[in-house]
Amino acid sequence: MKLDQMRTFGTDETVDVVIVGTGAGGAPLTAELAKKGLRVIAIEAGRHFALDDLTPDETEAVEINWMSERLSGGDDPTAFGPNNSGRGV
Repeated sequence: MKLDQMRTFGTDETVDVVIVGTGAGGAPLTAELAKKGLRVIAIEAGRHFALDDLTPDETEAVEINWMSERLSGGDDPTAFGPNNSGRGV
């Protein structure tokens, strides 16, 4: 699925599936469900990026990086340090 094939749903519209997070699992799941005809939305932390804001050049993409602390789950969480990854939709 290409970005220009996606649509925007209004706040008064009903969808079939809501996916929280568009990481390694969320983005492909969103695309596959949409290909099968389901009305799917994905929500993500961060601000909205227009198609013209996106770039395939990693050196130009530094503005969408965020450095939030990461912790493992469980009874004894381990700190992994900041997460240098993109954030936004």
